[in-house]
Amino acid sequence: MTKYLIVVLLHIAFVNRHYSNDCKTITKFDEYNMSEIIFLGYVTEKDSEHFTITIIEIFKGKDFSFGSKVQGFLGLGVVNPNIGETWLLYGSFSENGIVINRCGHSRSFSNPYSLASNDIPPPLAIESSKEAQDLIENVYLNRALAELQYDVMDLRQRKFQAEYTRLYDKNSDESSYLVWILISFSLFFSSLSLFVVLKKK
Repeated sequence: MTKYLIVVLLHIAFVNRHYSNDCKTITKFDEYNMSEIIFLGYVTEKDSEHFTITIIEIFKGKDFSFGSKVQGFLGLGVVNPNIGETWLLYGSFSENGIVINRCGHSRSFSNPYSLASNDIPPPLAIESSKEAQDLIENVYLNRALAELQYDVMDLRQRKFQAEYTRLYDKNSDESSYLVWILISFSLFFSSLSLFVVLKKK
């Protein structure tokens, strides 16, 4: 086991992770501002040109809510989700459906890697056993999942901060306590719905 840990440490310390791809890096801040819709959803249907996803939680974008169905466009340069996967998606609207740039930070819980951050585990630079390779892949997978879960919490916080600001500006100081209660309940039920969906999988 010690030998495998040494291989992992050497790999992380010395291997250049920024191997080439055809994507231009975009920050999460920029993608948030450029996206017309950001949501968490469950893929229910897919054909050669489109996929259908049911919204679990919406973070940005009007006219959508829990349970709404959204159609995404499949083609060059966009994500290609599979039926049954849960995705965090940043998108823009088009005549063919929502376009999800594959070079952004959209990703699924089953494959939580983002090309925008180059966090996909590269091949080992040195000869190693399958056990060492599996250990390295688990390190990357756990880190990517933790980052994805953090992104969901961060988006949720942004949404409720924006909602609180809107309601606070609209109402008097006396109603701010009620606003915080409503936000707290919304946050609780949003978290509960995500937990239920992921547990079913």
